[in-house]
Amino acid sequence: MATALPSLRGRVVAFALMLLANSAPAQFYAPETQFHDICQRFFPVEAARVLAWAERQNGVPVAEITFTVKRSDSLTNEWEVGWVDGKGKALRRVTVGYARSALTNGPAFYRAAFAQLCNGTNTPRPETASVDAVEKAFWAGAALAGCSRMEGLEAAFGTWKGVKGRTPKSVECAQMAGLLAQTTTHGFYTQSALDGRLLARAAAWLCLAERASATNDSLWPPILFSAGREHQASRLWRGATNDPAAAWWNVLLMGGSVGRNSGLGGSGRATSTRNDAAVLLCNHQRRLWPWQRGT
Repeated sequence: MATALPSLRGRVVAFALMLLANSAPAQFYAPETQFHDICQRFFPVEAARVLAWAERQNGVPVAEITFTVKRSDSLTNEWEVGWVDGKGKALRRVTVGYARSALTNGPAFYRAAFAQLCNGTNTPRPETASVDAVEKAFWAGAALAGCSRMEGLEAAFGTWKGVKGRTPKSVECAQMAGLLAQTTTHGFYTQSALDGRLLARAAAWLCLAERASATNDSLWPPILFSAGREHQASRLWRGATNDPAAAWWNVLLMGGSVGRNSGLGGSGRATSTRNDAAVLLCNHQRRLWPWQRGT
């Protein structure tokens, strides 16, 4: 029993931090958008916050991100996003605009919006890494998520302890993206605004990682799927991967059943029992879901 106390204390601290964060100024918000999924709705602001955090590591005194969102008509959206210091002085202001049709562009939507946030400024650019290294880091982060959202958040709080006073490396950005993408509650369950914000930050960290590496569509299906874009996620999923943390996505996105060598069930172990449950749900159906291509 004594060995479980440190973990319990850690979870209590993590829960307290969540409560404090939600009670802080400008932390809770609900942008008035139409046709956006749960991730897209929060992405411009959460991406700006990710950039602001990275800029603070390089001495930029960003204290707050402000925003307004406008719809000139039902087909266009425009965000005014501002970086503000501790005295309320505006450091810079960026406009992010896109047509409603861009919302169905998958990863391209996030990359285009992120590029607008970075345009014309000395925004952080992580250390370059190969596509394979970024992919490996993404799934390494996913493997840290644990069995619940709380475990995933606790792991996220501890991930950046060694990242102070410098721009995070692209592999570190990818690891955080994988961790946050896996921490959210999937579409099989009830989602909350917190899930949207976690997904938006996962997308932002992945965009930041891609600034120093080539784009990799195969890392986006977990984010798209959890945001409710199952068909897009299935189309981008490239199939079997050697990483055990990704094994269950093969079943979830392509169909089929859990095999002895899949890394799931039996003597194998998935990234979490929560993932196992989703796979078992697919198996129980004994048919393909509408987005699954089949193995």
